[in-house]
Amino acid sequence: MTQKAAKQQSPVPDSPQLASITKLIEQLFDLREQEAVLLHNASLLSKEQQAIEEELLPNTMQELNLKEIKTEDGHKLTLKDSIQVSVGGKNKAVVIDWLKEIESDDLVKTTISLAFSRKDHKEAERVAALLKKEGFPVVLVPDVHSGTFTAFLKERLSNGEEIPWTRLSARAFQKAYIKVSTDEAKG
Repeated sequence: MTQKAAKQQSPVPDSPQLASITKLIEQLFDLREQEAVLLHNASLLSKEQQAIEEELLPNTMQELNLKEIKTEDGHKLTLKDSIQVSVGGKNKAVVIDWLKEIESDDLVKTTISLAFSRKDHKEAERVAALLKKEGFPVVLVPDVHSGTFTAFLKERLSNGEEIPWTRLSARAFQKAYIKVSTDEAKG
C-alpha cells in the first residue's frame, strides 16, 4: 500500500481541536476569496480612475477649450502634459539604441559591479581605491542575499545558536500551507 493510499484510508479522529482546524481552514479559504475579489475590484477601480483622468476629463475639457476649471466646492482641475515611459526590461536596449542614434547617449549611466566574497573585502576596498584614484566615482555597497541569509539563520537555529531576532527584524514561525484541490480550483 502506498503512503498516499494509507493517508486516504486513515480515519480522522473526531475531536474539538479537529473541528476548530476545519473552521480555521474554512475561514482561510473565505479570506482568500474575499481578498481575490477586493484585488480584482481595486484593479477595476484603478482602470476606471485612469480612464477618467487620462481620457474622459481631458477630452471633455479640450472640447470646451478649457485648460483649467474650478468646481463650486473649491476643487481645481488642470490639464497638464505628461509622459509615462518604461526604460527597464526589454525596453532598455531600445531606449539606449535610440539615445545613441540621436547622439544623446550621455544620458546612459554605466554601472560596473564586481562581486567579492566576504573574505575578499580588503581586495574590494583596494580595487575601489584604485578606481577612485583614477577619478571614477566608486560606491562600495555591501550586500547580503536574502536567501543565503535565511539559510544561515536556519542553520544557526537548528544548531541551537542564539539569534537576535528583533535586531535583525526577523522572526521564526510556523505557517500552514494549504494546497487547493483541483476540484476546488475549478469550481
